[in-house]
Amino acid sequence: MGWFQRNRIPAPDPGEIDAVVAVDVALAANLVGDRAEQHRAVTSSLIATKRWEAVRGFELTPAMVITVAANAAIPVLDLDLWLYRNVHWIVLRPSTVPSGGLRSGPSPGVVSDEPIEATGQAMAASGPISIAWDTALADSRSPGVAETSSSTSSPTSWT
Repeated sequence: MGWFQRNRIPAPDPGEIDAVVAVDVALAANLVGDRAEQHRAVTSSLIATKRWEAVRGFELTPAMVITVAANAAIPVLDLDLWLYRNVHWIVLRPSTVPSGGLRSGPSPGVVSDEPIEATGQAMAASGPISIAWDTALADSRSPGVAETSSSTSSPTSWT
């Protein structure tokens, strides 16, 4: 067995997925019937087929894995998991990390070297996806709600 197999997590019980989704995944919490079953199946497949890790000193829990996978399942419900073929490895860390260096700015020809707090990062060539757990959980529970104290707007409603 290769090193890639060691960090695979078996698919959780459907009831465990439902319990976590009901509390932590607002966009999927109200799915019912065939749609809920489809979401559960895609979530379970993502859990079982990807490599899941936490950074050193941070403990990965089943609820974390379910929350991330359940959110990743939403945009591909009517599509195919083939879209995630280059995602092999998901790494969770407790919070954002500062990222610096020269990068493109907000418009063409503008560059910046201001540090930013990275909430997530995808590596090129099938490298790991890195996710800040505190931000991911907050966004999962309340999508579209700004995390600043000055924000008074409510989430956009779809009609």
